[in-house]
Amino acid sequence: MGRSFMSWQMGLPDENWNLPSKSYFKHVLLSELVKIAKIQEIANQRSISNNELFRYLDKLVSLFVSAERNSFADERIDFQEPLRQAQGKLPTDGSQANVNQAEIDLEKVQNLNLVDFASFLDLVIRNTAKQNQETNFITLASRNIFRTHINRQISEKLNTMFYQDHMKPWANAYIDSMADSQAGLETQNLFDTMLDTTRNHFYIFDIDGTLKQEESNCLTHAVPNIDKQVREDLIALSRKHGNTVWMLTARCKEQILQSNIPYTEIPVITGYGRELVNNGRHEVLVGSEFLAETNKLVNHLHTLLENQGVSKDQYQITQYAGSVDIRFTQNNFTQTKGRMMRALRVLMPDNQNDWLLSDIGGKDIFINNSRFKYDKGLALKRLLEEQKSNINENTNVYVLGDTSSDYKAMEALKEVNLPQGARKINIAVGEQLAGKPAVDVKLSSHHSVTDLLNWLAV
Repeated sequence: MGRSFMSWQMGLPDENWNLPSKSYFKHVLLSELVKIAKIQEIANQRSISNNELFRYLDKLVSLFVSAERNSFADERIDFQEPLRQAQGKLPTDGSQANVNQAEIDLEKVQNLNLVDFASFLDLVIRNTAKQNQETNFITLASRNIFRTHINRQISEKLNTMFYQDHMKPWANAYIDSMADSQAGLETQNLFDTMLDTTRNHFYIFDIDGTLKQEESNCLTHAVPNIDKQVREDLIALSRKHGNTVWMLTARCKEQILQSNIPYTEIPVITGYGRELVNNGRHEVLVGSEFLAETNKLVNHLHTLLENQGVSKDQYQITQYAGSVDIRFTQNNFTQTKGRMMRALRVLMPDNQNDWLLSDIGGKDIFINNSRFKYDKGLALKRLLEEQKSNINENTNVYVLGDTSSDYKAMEALKEVNLPQGARKINIAVGEQLAGKPAVDVKLSSHHSVTDLLNWLAV
């Protein structure tokens, strides 16, 4: 028995196929590789002028539709409407070169489903916008016109199928594609706000959970490396006229210096607001009066660890003015940490000194001076005060974060006095801060933040 059109389109066997062949599994693997790599690869290979782009898109869509590749669950998905949106913004010339190129490209992406094909078309528009840098064209690229239009139609049909209990195995690939694509769509309104060239934009990013996955329970958490593309997009964003970009993180200076965080390009406030790292510049922002006392405490701790039989390759001490973190670096750290905690509780009772001892879980022991107050909220107020010459009535200030420490910065943003007309926009990433009074916009995860960055970097 022959295969149905839908099963052929998805690269999946239909319900009449009981014994998939080796060639089928090879085909599925190739289809996945196409989805992961080919969309970006082929889109990046295209060098298309603004004048040629409409003809190229028109030819691609026409070929796709004429091959009946725009069918979904026995219905036709409308690819023409977003093309009409693009037509008014894209001039055309008499060139046929990219019409011929469209035929070649369609052959290369013929295994893409409807959602992924729409993503491919959007990437072509975006890459052309990168080369042209015309304001109206960049605005068109930011609209995700194909993804927005096609996703809405597919989503409605998947929703109907789900509630009517008509879901089929072939729909899973569409669900996966929708999940990948939807992150970019939820940032649309926020992107339009950040793209406003009549205003200046001041960004303050958290790192863990905001620019990268929160992975504090993983070995890879020791150094806060971010994705290479995210790094490039942050730098591109910071270099755009009218933009100011900072980072405000709980991470210590040493971890930032070991990472690929672009601290040479973008100032990074570390330790919840205690120190600044930027290129060769390093400043203690708060608590300098505690430096000498902190150094003495660290010397005492090294002596105690040595007396406890803990060698220097078994632990790492990170110190700020007014606080110290002891991290045991070996996997079998539990007994060593327990022995140190018992000794420190005897030697540093809280009721007899200003240094407070905390077991913060995992491999760490944290000690801070109770006279020293700091958090991201205090850091943000200090930052905005020092940067007030860069903030005027036409400035949007954004704080992006995912935890309670970031929320202190968001509350502080709402409290500070900015010039009349300046906008304060707090963006919660993930679920922890959703619905809190100081939050203005919610993004589902760091994936949405990185997708937003990727578009802003155009």
